[in-house]
Amino acid sequence: MIPEGDHRDVEAAFRAAGWTPCGAGDWAIALRSPDGTRAARISPFMADIPLASTGPWPPGEQEALRAALASAQRDADAR
Repeated sequence: MIPEGDHRDVEAAFRAAGWTPCGAGDWAIALRSPDGTRAARISPFMADIPLASTGPWPPGEQEALRAALASAQRDADAR
């Protein structure tokens, strides 16, 4: 994941993987998966990405998210 990153890096990784905003509250945002079947809640206090989930991931989506997270990690490392 992004050990040196924060919730903004997690959001950027999801958005780079095609997730779109679908809600916001006082301390969190929600992003919808590209196919609209899942949502991710991201806040400064918790950024839990279900990459080990046994849920139904469309072909290639999990890999795209991992690649976006790796890219965000490289960006965080460069700072």
